[in-house]
Amino acid sequence: MAVSEVVSAEKDNGLKTFKGDFVYVADAAVLQIGNEIYSVRLDKETEELAEMAKPAKKTDFDLVPVVIKGTVEPKPKNTEGWDNIITIKEIVSVSDTALPTDIKIEETKK
Repeated sequence: MAVSEVVSAEKDNGLKTFKGDFVYVADAAVLQIGNEIYSVRLDKETEELAEMAKPAKKTDFDLVPVVIKGTVEPKPKNTEGWDNIITIKEIVSVSDTALPTDIKIEETKK
């Protein structure tokens, strides 16, 4: 599921289904969909998704595959973050395992 995509757009309510890799740290959340990265609006639904993804993570920075429904719009002007922001309206599924990490950073004592 590392390469993900916008799965569908539902005509009746304007929601899109997104399949991607989610990470939430401190005061930021992102969803990586293929080569695209989206900011995720920080709200109750995002906090709920972060809690659901927590058991799959070994480190704070692990990406967890998810499927969500929501809306996407350009980020507000004069704000930090990626060009587009997703607002989660429904959590469809959350993987019980994080993606394997490509790079491992270890601290050594001197």
